[in-house]
This record gives sequence, structure tokens and C-alpha cells, in this order.
Amino acid sequence: MGTDSLVQGLIVCCVYAIFCYIEAHFITKEPLEFKSLIRNIFLVYISYVGGMFVYNQVEPMKVLDRAPAVFTSDPDF
Repeated sequence: MGTDSLVQGLIVCCVYAIFCYIEAHFITKEPLEFKSLIRNIFLVYISYVGGMFVYNQVEPMKVLDRAPAVFTSDPDF
């Protein structure tokens, strides 16, 4: 697993944190609970990185399931 997934996970967490702040501040107008926000951001990060790890492990198996090349036309000889 490369650092790309880790950096992308941080970007996803930042976007999630911004949306949580917007929801708490403008929509529900409730105080933002810092402890639960950090826990949720951590869960989002672990979920993203874990999902990308599983995807990168399963993706090479799709190459193995190709249909064999078959000649369906009349032979040239």
C-alpha cells in the first residue's frame, strides 16, 4: 500500500470534518462535540484506508478472469 492511499485518506477526513462542522454550526445549530468528532474522523480514515487496501488486493484478480481469445471466423487457409 502506497502513501497515495494514506494522503487520500487524510483528504477524505478533512472533507468529512468540514461537512460535520457545517452541519453542526449552520444546520442543527448545536455545539460541536470535539471527542466524538475526532472518533468519527478516525473511523472514516481507518475505513477509507482499509477499503483501499482490500480494493488493491482484489483488483489484480479481475485481470485473471478475462475470457479467452477465441477465433470465431472461418480459417484463412
